[in-house]
Amino acid sequence: MSLPKYNRRDFFNKTTVNDRLELDLLSFKWIDFSRYYNRSRVRVHKVMQHEEGRLWLISEKYYNTYTMYWLIALVNGILNPAKDVVAGLDLTIPSIVDIDSYYQSIRSASRKQLSVQITKPVI
Repeated sequence: MSLPKYNRRDFFNKTTVNDRLELDLLSFKWIDFSRYYNRSRVRVHKVMQHEEGRLWLISEKYYNTYTMYWLIALVNGILNPAKDVVAGLDLTIPSIVDIDSYYQSIRSASRKQLSVQITKPVI
């Protein structure tokens, strides 16, 4: 199975700072994401000692690529993998199907919002 390419920016909330739109990398508000979990597909991974601080190893195990480490961190609210990923920690590993479902919904909502902004009349 080929892994879809995701734009990480789409997974973070946006916020305005000094009149500039920026990504809120510390918010981790996955309220909507929980709707897309199919509990039968979600896996729980117990971190082994050789995996401490190495989310890329866990990403490789479940997604066959090391590049999805950031998603595991995001889903589990991990800010500093080197410090926070310790032996014995249980990590939620969502299926790629659930991730893709969520990603498609936020991309669709983003396109709809852009469409509304473009078609809104200027008074």
